[in-house]
Amino acid sequence: MKKPNLFIIGEAKSGTTALLSLLGQHSQICISDIKEPSYFCKDLHEKSDNKNGVNTHFPIREVEKYLKLFRSKKEDKYLAEASIDYSYSKDAAKNIFKFNKDSKIIYMVREPSSFLHSLHSSRLVWFVEDEINFEKALELEKKRESGKKIPKSTPCVDMILYDKRANYSEHLKRYIELFENDNILVIIFEDFTGNSQKEINRVMNFLDLKKEFTPEMKKQNKNISIRFPMLRRIIINESSRKIAKILIRKKYLLKLEKIYLKVMNVEKPREKMKEATKQKLINKYKEKMKEFQTLLEKNNLIEEDLMKKWNY
Repeated sequence: MKKPNLFIIGEAKSGTTALLSLLGQHSQICISDIKEPSYFCKDLHEKSDNKNGVNTHFPIREVEKYLKLFRSKKEDKYLAEASIDYSYSKDAAKNIFKFNKDSKIIYMVREPSSFLHSLHSSRLVWFVEDEINFEKALELEKKRESGKKIPKSTPCVDMILYDKRANYSEHLKRYIELFENDNILVIIFEDFTGNSQKEINRVMNFLDLKKEFTPEMKKQNKNISIRFPMLRRIIINESSRKIAKILIRKKYLLKLEKIYLKVMNVEKPREKMKEATKQKLINKYKEKMKEFQTLLEKNNLIEEDLMKKWNY
């Protein structure tokens, strides 16, 4: 049986869903049935179990279950998946390398202040976060590290430690230390959204696949808000989920979930970040981004100046 050999490990809200969807249109790429298996981040599995009880979150734990996510064909050259926790996890890189050392790694990343703002919005939608104010959520990091102010519905506290999510150099180093540079591709979110086809062409070259691949472009990960927050909180409550699993057959649960998403979620523009907050974050991450630029240049993973692109 073929093993997965293409991993999109980009930071959250950096285009990983869109890229996986586009690659799924290629005749030689099989993508996983679910977008984020998060199979290889065993450290986060353990943290989640310690907080919420065993197997409450991260359901893909056994290799047999993981491999069944890929319904590959004979002509498939790549079996691909995208799990954003692989960039943050301290275990994922070594686990992927042990699983398949010849894997191709695509790391997607965006300017830190917009990344964190978008991440916070996403965490709110899924009730991973309960602090509505972006600035206050950032300030809660130290308390949360010490075990305070953590929402009950958060799978593990690492998901709302925003500052640590912006440690791009630390995240990518884990892969650089294990995989050959030729097996790592870095995609900048702003380049991807600005000219998706150009970046797809880079991916095709990286994967040694046909260059003329032109997928149908569809908007992914639209900004979503919740119509009825209190009702949503009741529905996703752990006790409510357990009762639903007992009373409702699995195939009907999936249908109900689709109906629920249509009713509860509404697309609307994200509230704009305060300019003072943005500038504060730019100043905070300037040195880290210089370090990141140096890391990329040293390993021949970039040709452009991120400091200039991101107005740092």
